Amino acid sequence: MAEKFVDNIRFDTYDVDMNGTAKASSYVRKMQEIGIRQMAKDGPSDEELRTLGRAFMITRLDLKINKELKQNQITQASSWACESKLATFLRGYEILSPEDDGIPAVSAVSQWALVDLESRKILRVKDINLSQYYIGPYHEIFEKKFKISDDIEGQLKLIDSRRVYLRDIDRNGHMNNTYTLDMFLDYITELISGTGRVEKLRLHFVNEAKLGDELKIFSTNQNNVYWFKSILPNGEINVQAEIYIK
Repeated sequence: MAEKFVDNIRFDTYDVDMNGTAKASSYVRKMQEIGIRQMAKDGPSDEELRTLGRAFMITRLDLKINKELKQNQITQASSWACESKLATFLRGYEILSPEDDGIPAVSAVSQWALVDLESRKILRVKDINLSQYYIGPYHEIFEKKFKISDDIEGQLKLIDSRRVYLRDIDRNGHMNNTYTLDMFLDYITELISGTGRVEKLRLHFVNEAKLGDELKIFSTNQNNVYWFKSILPNGEINVQAEIYIK
């Protein structure tokens, strides 16, 4: 019987901010890395999928931070597949508290598409055998599916333009999802001043940003919530975000 995958992680120098606290994007990177380790253990691995000309690409991510973790802290993280259907693959994550008090330090859920890398066709759940995976629960962090409301949409203002550089690109040939989160976090006043931290967030990845693209960044905020939208050169939405500050 398949077991839930758990492995050790450590937060090092490049995972933390100027206060020695793990960045929100570092939590995402650690959890996604655990997911890759789970795939390597149970198969098919990321490399095996690439041999077949396929790759998973993230479409949505919801994350909640219950406890901040610091530089040099060692703890455990877990990732598991969830019951999926049609063309959406669901996955859950937890980073455990070093105190082992039963409350995850960080929890997240995500949605992925399986893509044929040559045709860019979206494949279906039935097109891959994941019967050997442990299947765990999909714990919703937010009550409703993320969509920027018409009211907030009307308040979004252009705050910056940002070019996609070589350092931003991942193996799928587009801007890495965790770098997109870092890009949005750069504009949050409370994080810059050190007077607040990310409590929870959600991201919706709509269209890929490629090398050399000039992204237009739109944002607004109220009551400790920030909304962001990045727009591609062709006018299409790249990514939307809603980030709660505590």
